[in-house]
Amino acid sequence: MKLSKQQFAALVADAPRLTVPYNTLTLSSTYQVRPSSDAPHMELAELAASIKAVGLLQNLMVVACAKDRYEVCAGGRRWRAMGQLVAAGDWPSNYPVSVLVVPPEQALLISLAENRHHVPMHPADEFAGFARLIEQGRSVEEVAACFGVSPLVVTRRMKLGQVSPVLMALYREGGIDLALMMVLASVDDHQRQEQAWQALPEWNRRADYLRVLLTQEEVASTEALVRFVTLRAYEQAGGDVRHDLFSDDGTVYLQDRALLERLAHAQLALTAEQLLAEGWGWAETQLRFDYDTYRQHGRARPQRRDLTPEEAQRADDRLQALEALATQREALEEDEGGDDDDAVCAQIDTEIERLEAEDAAQEQARRVWMDEVKASAGCVVSLDGDGGVVIRQGLLRPTAAVVPAAGADPVPDITVDGGDAALGAALPDPAEGHSKALTRCLTAHRVAAVQAELLHRPEVALAVLTAQLTQALFARQDYRYGSGLAPLALQVDDSHHALLAALEGSEHSVALQAVEAAYEDWQAQLPDDMGLATLVPWLLAQPQEHVLRLLAFVLARSVQGIYSDAPEEQATEVLAQALGLDMRHWWQATAQTYFKHIPKQRIVAVVSEVVDARSACPLEGMKKEGCAQRAEQLLAGRGWLPPVLRGATPRVMASEAM
Repeated sequence: MKLSKQQFAALVADAPRLTVPYNTLTLSSTYQVRPSSDAPHMELAELAASIKAVGLLQNLMVVACAKDRYEVCAGGRRWRAMGQLVAAGDWPSNYPVSVLVVPPEQALLISLAENRHHVPMHPADEFAGFARLIEQGRSVEEVAACFGVSPLVVTRRMKLGQVSPVLMALYREGGIDLALMMVLASVDDHQRQEQAWQALPEWNRRADYLRVLLTQEEVASTEALVRFVTLRAYEQAGGDVRHDLFSDDGTVYLQDRALLERLAHAQLALTAEQLLAEGWGWAETQLRFDYDTYRQHGRARPQRRDLTPEEAQRADDRLQALEALATQREALEEDEGGDDDDAVCAQIDTEIERLEAEDAAQEQARRVWMDEVKASAGCVVSLDGDGGVVIRQGLLRPTAAVVPAAGADPVPDITVDGGDAALGAALPDPAEGHSKALTRCLTAHRVAAVQAELLHRPEVALAVLTAQLTQALFARQDYRYGSGLAPLALQVDDSHHALLAALEGSEHSVALQAVEAAYEDWQAQLPDDMGLATLVPWLLAQPQEHVLRLLAFVLARSVQGIYSDAPEEQATEVLAQALGLDMRHWWQATAQTYFKHIPKQRIVAVVSEVVDARSACPLEGMKKEGCAQRAEQLLAGRGWLPPVLRGATPRVMASEAM
């Protein structure tokens, strides 16, 4: 039998109405069509709060049983919500409940009809209803209590109700999902909401991408620049902020980037002024250090002072303590005594780390700058990726890279750079897809990665050096090697400046930064006198592992292999294979590093190859900038590399092939 809406209404109208104690009601297992566990606990809590605030607005439908007992056949959620009120002590167990008594033969049909004909309220109506309650004078806290939700939930729903009417209508029609509505509601300007929605392509209607469109002119409070300046200082300077109610981590968006950058430069300038007061010839500030700006600068070196008697004694004590701890740990590892030994080993490791940190701090304290060096050199004060201050000391300008004579009076100056210089790029050759500049940049990335890998592989450095020297000695008359590829410049020509010249956005090269850090570390450790008469005895006095590490660094800095046109085989290939180089650890294709430098048709081809043709098709109708950004999103995490970065297939020796 099919029960229409009108028939269902007639049955309800004819049903006797009674008021019965709550403790006489049970949930029917025979006539209830919904399982007892289909309502989430949070929804029941909200329903219970609503019933407590305004009473039961819809009667339960029950079937009469023996001894004044009743089984609920329709309204199970309401019955369970009232049960929560009884369990919490808000209602007595015999609280009077209004019910409609239906005949048993119609109970299951009525239960099914009630659920089938029930039309849930659209969330948009709920948003508007919350707003009207507040307009009537109720507080957010009062509304939250009535519906069993937090005040934040009420505030968020009110905020959702304030989205542009155009977008709200689309939401009611199912054209926008709730996740996107929450992003749109995070800003108040209806025009801005509508413009962001219109800019969102149909094939990329994701909340995270929409948030990028809405916040591209803002600065999130999680960014390094804000961590350095601090949100409080920015607001005290009159900067406007926007609080995102829908951000679980409490992200705040700063509206005035120019003010934020001025405050950052002002703070960095204080550090620069202090450096000038310490005797440095010049000091500059940059929000982000630009390697290309300073690639022509030379580098002065600090002196390494002698230890005081007290420092020498402490160093000896630390050395003895470290040796004793190492011996103790080896004994425990051999003993294999179980969990107790593991705890002792952990304590020993902690103490070893503390002593090694003291050694490193003392070594750093030994680095001192001579006054005459400081007077002719300068510093750059910038920020790192975490918002910390980084000071690069001892830079020598190309026009003043010589220490002035005694008595000279250098003129100190302080320069505040307004931001990083934009880096231009030559247009790529559409026929090949890669311009000469891009090829140089990519192969430079590969050279930098080989250098960074080689820093920690002295055995490879030693093998390659020995192999190339052996080849030069024993095969110098063999024409087969006369024009062969050589991965190392044995004259130890520093290839660092060539890398800086070829790399665009070199401050983003993790490999280059690793090599730079190693350079500064070795610069501090080497003797001041670099003559062979001093250097050779110093090396002989060092542990062999230390010498090998230095050899690896020197060879790494001499690795060559930057090309304007991709060769069939690169000079870095033998080293790359020996190191097991995986460029996916050092480089990824982004709009900045790759896609903006190649023609749009090449971008489409790459996306078709790596993802699929369906994803690539919409790129053809986009502008170049949007196309590059979308390609970056599509290839994120896929580990794709252009052929010039992949390297050759490892060769198989003749003996292995047989």
